[in-house]
Amino acid sequence: LFCALFSCPHSIKLEHQGLIDLTISEDLIYKNLRKSYRPFVNWGRKELLLNIIDKNNPDGRMFNNFRNLHVMASGRQTRNDATWQAQLDMIEAGYGFLIASSIGNELVSGCFIMYDEDTAFYAVAASDRNRMEANIPLNHFSLYSAIIEAKRKGCRLFKVGDLNDINDTKMANIARFKRGFITNLVTEEIITVQL
Repeated sequence: LFCALFSCPHSIKLEHQGLIDLTISEDLIYKNLRKSYRPFVNWGRKELLLNIIDKNNPDGRMFNNFRNLHVMASGRQTRNDATWQAQLDMIEAGYGFLIASSIGNELVSGCFIMYDEDTAFYAVAASDRNRMEANIPLNHFSLYSAIIEAKRKGCRLFKVGDLNDINDTKMANIARFKRGFITNLVTEEIITVQL
């Protein structure tokens, strides 16, 4: 069967997946952060109000605020309504959570994580662009808090996703940002077969 599939048009791509080992202590997860990120995480601890939206606290209003923040940060809606609803459904079913970080009553950063009994997946994030352009480090504490929350929920692994070198400047910056959190880098071979 495998040989028969390769007789069809196909492509092979290598992806470099960033992982965080959640079996190590919270202290070691912190120490594994890129050294320059630690002050940003500490700033977030002091300056940002953290809200965890999960099965125990399924705050649809806060999730909608996150969706609106993502649209504003992206400059357009990049995901359809069904995708956003599916993410909220995952939260309510206990397979997702949102880390929402606020200054006062204003949501300024957040990230949505999907997870199962073993692995958490970094799915989508957004932050206030104006504050980011003013060099306010909003993302660091949100992602770090998501990693720690996944550990508390019993996950053993946190996947930040593909960290390939990318020609697109925005995506390359996102990949560089995520590399500052990882404890491991693995290479996966992705085979796409046109049937």
